[in-house]
Amino acid sequence: MGLFRIFFGLCILFDLLRRVPVMVTFYTNDGILTNHFSLFRPNGRFSIYHMFSTPQEVAVAFLLTAFVYGMYILGWHTKLFQILAFICVTSLHSRNVMLENGGDVVMNIVAGWSMFLPLGRRFSIDALKASWRNEENTTADLNKRQAPSTVATVSLALFAFLCQFAVIYAFNAGKKNGITWREGSAIYWVLHQQRLATAFGAWAGDHAPFWLLRALTWGTLGIESAAPLLLLFPWFSRTRRWLFLAGAWSLHIGIGLTTNIKLFQLSMMSFPLLLVTAADWKAFAAWHRRRTGEITLVYDTDCGICHQSARVLKRLDPLEQVRFVGNDDDAARPAQVSRELADRTMVVVQGDRQWIRAAGFAKVFRTLPGWAPLGWFMSIPGIAQLANVVYDLVARNRHRISARLGMAACGVPQPAPPVAALAAGGDAPPKDVFRIPRIALREVLCGFALIACTSQLLIESAHLPIRQPEWMRAVIEYPRAYQGWGMFSPDAPTDDGTIVIDALTVDGRHVDPLTHEAPVFDVTPPGGRYPMQPQWCDYFNRIRLPGNGAYRGQFRDYILRLWQMEKRPMNDRLVSFDIYWVTRRSPMPGEKNAGAASKEKVISYP
Repeated sequence: MGLFRIFFGLCILFDLLRRVPVMVTFYTNDGILTNHFSLFRPNGRFSIYHMFSTPQEVAVAFLLTAFVYGMYILGWHTKLFQILAFICVTSLHSRNVMLENGGDVVMNIVAGWSMFLPLGRRFSIDALKASWRNEENTTADLNKRQAPSTVATVSLALFAFLCQFAVIYAFNAGKKNGITWREGSAIYWVLHQQRLATAFGAWAGDHAPFWLLRALTWGTLGIESAAPLLLLFPWFSRTRRWLFLAGAWSLHIGIGLTTNIKLFQLSMMSFPLLLVTAADWKAFAAWHRRRTGEITLVYDTDCGICHQSARVLKRLDPLEQVRFVGNDDDAARPAQVSRELADRTMVVVQGDRQWIRAAGFAKVFRTLPGWAPLGWFMSIPGIAQLANVVYDLVARNRHRISARLGMAACGVPQPAPPVAALAAGGDAPPKDVFRIPRIALREVLCGFALIACTSQLLIESAHLPIRQPEWMRAVIEYPRAYQGWGMFSPDAPTDDGTIVIDALTVDGRHVDPLTHEAPVFDVTPPGGRYPMQPQWCDYFNRIRLPGNGAYRGQFRDYILRLWQMEKRPMNDRLVSFDIYWVTRRSPMPGEKNAGAASKEKVISYP
């Protein structure tokens, strides 16, 4: 769960950062959808971003959201920031539903179910703070290792997670029953969607042999069909879970490299990390210890900050690869390390090799699991010399710094341990009397959410005529936790499209306000005239749909504001414009030329 928290936290942070370039356009009142219009739309579109109107205000909101995500990743007051992250994720997606896609919905759902899990027990500041309460006043205390708790987490939220992803894969596979999937051409057509394909994907669509694209198409169906069985089959749990993880990650990495549908892929890749078991971690630990070995760290026990630094390193060493030795311990100190050297600098020893000063820290980080990049960074020429300068500066003043920080300048403080305090008549830690009621409330809320999601699944994906009570609709609509699964079904699209605007100025010129050039009624390639960020592609594809007609007035008003904000002369003002959805059929397999472009008028002004 700690690994899941870090990965998913990076996913939601990536989601936020990818929206920064289009922040003004899609999230302010100067942009394409004003907050008061979005606020008063039906279906419970709650968003804290409705409180922010100007670009400066929205920039502050983005910074606050990034802070929430950062604390979530670091695991500081984890439960609080789990809830805040869920609010921020769903609010960001609800602020402009014209950008919403399957990736947004899956991210909302993952943030929702994971909110009920104890994600801060590992790899977190909270876990570090909890272990820091243990008194460690000598090197012997540092070398005493306590095995981490392996108590399993039992929650309805985990069952809901498992079922949720099983139905996502099941319905996505079951609905792909069209001709493009049966004949194996679906991947070919997807890679010829210029609004979807990355540069690599477009290249692969043009140059990869058709037999390979056909194999990838059927392989996609195979992985999606097998995923529910691998998730829910009751036997051979470790083997089937690893088969699922390998298949799911292979599928989503491939789609992420070739298309712009990255948010969906990252969200789907986060869940399998919850399936990694204690046995898997033990196998990884054994492999890592064999690869990096063990080291001995000799440090100055008379230095307060040195001892506290050793305590931090102990907590970064879950595999017990570091043995701590005091500089004054002649019996335990490696023979090749002199007392004079140990008094002057920290020394790291492995076999017959030793590292001192900043190089010693770099070696420690290269040994600890997960910290090797920092160790190699500290070894880069130039960086290594700068690190030595900093190390020497701190080392010369270590006793003075220790005293300033409230530590002993010579000798580590020796506070009475909790056991002694209890023997002297101290009070035992109070019991958490709210633990059982808190767990019961958590499971009841999970149960209500699971019932609501099941009802929504039967309505959207199974198309059953079920009437939902008001509370169920609220549970689904406020966090945008919809359950309509069926990407590229029943067939992959065989044509591509974009928005083109034909505007007439006072002096009779025709111009496209989005490009400042004459309108070209053709589908734009990636990196061409139009701003082809994924958000623009999603917006173009949605605004042309009849069901989104209520939003077209906002698009029309944005075009007028966009042109007027540029303070153009009077003869350059817009008299009228028409907005078209321009499409063309992608080239058939084995052909080079696409079909002729056609256009459909979507919006007119006046």
